[in-house]
Amino acid sequence: MSWELSFIPEEALTKHVKNTIDKYGDKSNTNSIGYFHKNIFQYINNCHVPDNGTEGRWDVIFQVPEGITLSNGDVVHTIYVEMKNKYKNMNSAAARETYIKMQHQLLYNDDCACFFVEAKAKKSHNIKWSTTVDGKRISHEKLRRVSLDQFYALVTGQEDALYQMRMVLPRIIERVVEKA
Repeated sequence: MSWELSFIPEEALTKHVKNTIDKYGDKSNTNSIGYFHKNIFQYINNCHVPDNGTEGRWDVIFQVPEGITLSNGDVVHTIYVEMKNKYKNMNSAAARETYIKMQHQLLYNDDCACFFVEAKAKKSHNIKWSTTVDGKRISHEKLRRVSLDQFYALVTGQEDALYQMRMVLPRIIERVVEKA
């Protein structure tokens, strides 16, 4: 049987599924989902997953020398990603801290965008993130709230990349569990 996913090798996905299952231990399903989705990007071209606590504490850094076209038409060369399971799970202080971290990144690099990627978003979106900081409503085109499917589409160039992955995962999980 040929491998269906062009954006990640079968061996890499299998290895990542095994690592996720091995790390599962006493962690909750939510933590395992977060681990899986954050770390899978180390196997996708132009993505880098920094060691925990390094490189500005970003979860994923996506860089393309030719440029990345954002949904508003702007072109940048780097996207810094903070990934959480759900936006609604963040309290206002955590949301404010993340937003300020992203603003800070833009001050030092105006050739980038910062994405808050939601692994378990209720609907597909790639929207300008607006929030309240110091009692004022603020937003910036290069600070985005993005659903996981939209982020996969951007980094792989395939609109249904997340769906494709979800379709092969049961087979990969079954194979990994059988070998355990």
